[in-house]
Amino acid sequence: QTFDAYCTRMLRGGVWGNNLEMQAFSEMYGRSIEIYAYDDKPMKTFSNQSTDNQQPNNNDNNGNDDNQTQPQRRKPPIRLSYHCHSHYN
Repeated sequence: QTFDAYCTRMLRGGVWGNNLEMQAFSEMYGRSIEIYAYDDKPMKTFSNQSTDNQQPNNNDNNGNDDNQTQPQRRKPPIRLSYHCHSHYN
């Protein structure tokens, strides 16, 4: 399937994302995604490791590093539930 055909298919109503789109979302937004199904431990985790381990850029417009005044914060994961082997919430 070509990229254009893929994009056309994804634009249609009733077409849902899967692992490919979850990984892309994780990389685009720099957030891990944890998938839960019938347990309190995630069954699958999508992660952009380079983004997850990256320190935030706290340089101001003058090139000064502001790391000492800004706390280092990691974005919390996005948590989704997976139901009946076919549906994410």
